[in-house]
Amino acid sequence: FLARKTLFNNKLFGALIRKVNTHPVSGAPGDIQVFKTITALLQQGHKVVLFPEGTRSEDGRLKPLKPGISLLVERSKSAIIPVYIDGAYEIWGKNRRLPKPFGKVRCVFGSPITWDSVAHLDKREAQLLITQKLEDAWHALKSWLANGAIGIPP
Repeated sequence: FLARKTLFNNKLFGALIRKVNTHPVSGAPGDIQVFKTITALLQQGHKVVLFPEGTRSEDGRLKPLKPGISLLVERSKSAIIPVYIDGAYEIWGKNRRLPKPFGKVRCVFGSPITWDSVAHLDKREAQLLITQKLEDAWHALKSWLANGAIGIPP
């Protein structure tokens, strides 16, 4: 996982997120060190969990995806596995200090999105398409879950 480095300032929470193998990043736009950290982790064979919106939603709806995710796919040639997380906002919305003690969070994993599927395109066009595919996958997973989760997730 990657997390904004200020989250590590709280001793208890910082210790907790370190235990789940979270790496601090600045979160500043254009911070090249974030890309270097992620690329190094991927090259070492690690899986990296990213939240391509960059922050939690204020209202539970998908925010615009940051363009860096497609740049990482292009540079690392790694696949993205889209994930729809349902219920997290209701349990711990951005404006809540602490999470609700009870609730249900569901994660649905979609089909991988690979660089190979867009490698034949111009680099910029391919990056835009990766971002669009990720957003489309997120909406498809949300719809699949809302419609009863019948069959294999898209």
